[in-house]
Order: sequence, then C-alpha cells, then structure tokens
Amino acid sequence: MSSIIIVRVGIGLEVCVEDDDLLSRVGEICEFIGPNLARQIDRASRADGLGYYPALEYFEERESIDADLLASARHLYEIVGDIVKTEVTQRLRPAFSNVFCEHIQSVALTLPRVRPGQADAINQLARHLTPDRFRLELMVSNIVRQRQIDGIDTQSRHKVERWLRDHFADVRVSSARLL
Repeated sequence: MSSIIIVRVGIGLEVCVEDDDLLSRVGEICEFIGPNLARQIDRASRADGLGYYPALEYFEERESIDADLLASARHLYEIVGDIVKTEVTQRLRPAFSNVFCEHIQSVALTLPRVRPGQADAINQLARHLTPDRFRLELMVSNIVRQRQIDGIDTQSRHKVERWLRDHFADVRVSSARLL
C-alpha cells in the first residue's frame, strides 16, 4: 500500500495583466507612468553617454529623473504587484493544497532589453516600464500517493498555466522543480 505525501514544487512564472483590468483597478496613471519615465530615462541615458538603458535603480540616486515620478512608479509597481500576487494565489488555491508566493518582481524594475539606438526605442522602453508584467516564484503543494510522484513538477506546471491563462493576458511558466 502506498502512502499519501505532500509534495512541494517550486514554480517560476511571468504573468501579464490585461490592459483593461489594469485600467479598471489602478486607473489611467498606468498609461501615464511608462511614457513619461521612458522620455526622462532616454534623455538621462543619452546625457550620460550610455549605450543602454539602465534599470530604474540606477536613477534613484541621480537627479536626472523627476524623483516624484520615480517614487510614483515604484509605488504603482508595488500596488499592482500586490494585486497580481493576490489574484495568482486565489486562482491557484483550488488547484493545489497550498500556494505560497515566495517572491514577486515587476519586470519594469529589471534591465530593459531595448537600446537607445534601436528604432522605436522610446516606445519599447515605455512598454517595458508599464506596470503590467510580473515575475513570480511560487511554492505549491500537492497531496499525492507515493507512487504518483513521477512527473508531478510537469503536472504542476500545466496546472498553473491552465488555471491562470483565462485571467491574464499572458502566462509563461519558466521553471517547475521538486523541492
């Protein structure tokens, strides 16, 4: 007779919030932040002679970007991050015996994948700085029989994608591993 065990799986994923959902929850400020930050970052990066756009953290100690705009952006990323974290855990709770969000980060806080010399660089940077994409690290638990443990990481990956895909514009699971 096989015993019942609790199996924990670490899941890494990135979700994109629907534009309409973002607007209804936080208002038009989400459309304002990205383009305004992008223009200021572009100006500051060119003035500093950089061949790339640094992450927002680079500008926190410099006066080349409006401090209030930067603070508003950080605050907005936190608010939307809390909404995303709540939405993800609530949506996955019926699929798993336990769901815990270990880490969440706005993609806007990471190094942009656009360079100043690229065509349409400011629009791409504005899109990067919009608070709609988040990376999460989750720990989910499954109650299974000992003999059913094989492939539980792949099953968990598919469960996450299936349970979230109707509630976000995009869901990408980057990793799933047994803990």
